[in-house]
Amino acid sequence: MATDPLRTARVVIGTGAGVLLLGAGVVMLLTPGPGILAIAAGTAVLSRHHPGVARLRARWADRLRGTGGRAPGGAGAEDPGAA
Repeated sequence: MATDPLRTARVVIGTGAGVLLLGAGVVMLLTPGPGILAIAAGTAVLSRHHPGVARLRARWADRLRGTGGRAPGGAGAEDPGAA
């Protein structure tokens, strides 16, 4: 099974850049700098080539939106008419 060297290079470079951004983000959480932004950028880069990271990133996005992984309006959602 032959692999495309250009695709392999993209995955390796993307993975390296994502890990570098994640590492820099963790350091910036402890020092002055935009740590959360760097971590978000690192996960965005990594999620292009790694499905596990993409699922983790989607779960974080759901939590930030306040859905907590549930569909909006699903079980456990507040009734907008009950006030």
